[in-house]
Amino acid sequence: DSLNFKIFYIFYKFIFKLLTGRSISFGNFMVLKKHAVERLVCMPEILIHVAASVIKSKLRVKLLPLNKAERYSGVSKMNFNSLVLHGFKAIMIFAEDVLIRVGISCFLMAALCFVGILSAITLKYIGYATPGWFSVALGILVIIVLQTGALSLMTLMLTGFFSGTRDLPSNNFKSYIKEIYTQL
Repeated sequence: DSLNFKIFYIFYKFIFKLLTGRSISFGNFMVLKKHAVERLVCMPEILIHVAASVIKSKLRVKLLPLNKAERYSGVSKMNFNSLVLHGFKAIMIFAEDVLIRVGISCFLMAALCFVGILSAITLKYIGYATPGWFSVALGILVIIVLQTGALSLMTLMLTGFFSGTRDLPSNNFKSYIKEIYTQL
């Protein structure tokens, strides 16, 4: 992996943790027990992002260190745009959690702006505001309040759009499995 990929992957993991409250540190290569596969294939999110679906399923996960070897053949088809979209899909699985976190953040920002607006009005009426300062401060704070409201509304609308139910092509988990290994 290139240095850019590694840097953006660290950034992605930070954003994922910030927006969802969960850590993601594994990919699609995993070993699953039969009951885990049966649970996962019944989740509509599995078609969007496998690793995020495993986290949402609340299955117990045991991480094992594995050295990532060189690709045997071919070239990766993932470019920067594909990787960004893949990251957004992982976050989309937790759309409701993201909505709550963004909504709380916007509410706190709006509350701070209202405190700033009241402070600016108070300073204006007691005579401590220099000419032009009050209108600039008030204008900036009102714009921030309007932007946080718009962000909350857009997040709410997008969450409703993406969290609709999806039908799986099949609930038969065996159609998703190439090979089944029994315990040795």
